[in-house]
Amino acid sequence: MYGKGRTEGSGRPTQKIEVFDKKDNIKILYNSMREAAKALGIKETTISSYFSRNQEKPYKGRYIFKKI
Repeated sequence: MYGKGRTEGSGRPTQKIEVFDKKDNIKILYNSMREAAKALGIKETTISSYFSRNQEKPYKGRYIFKKI
């Protein structure tokens, strides 16, 4: 291991994300943007950009992201 280990609570806290899939009409709750991105096969920055741009239209016409 290089350097010092992280202390409890250091770094950015995770943000729970709800993803609504319009095609399958289901909601899935993920513990973080990273987890949601991995499950959907997209980049984490894609979800982050969705929120920073205050988008309301579904991503790719299918997914609606919501912070919990």
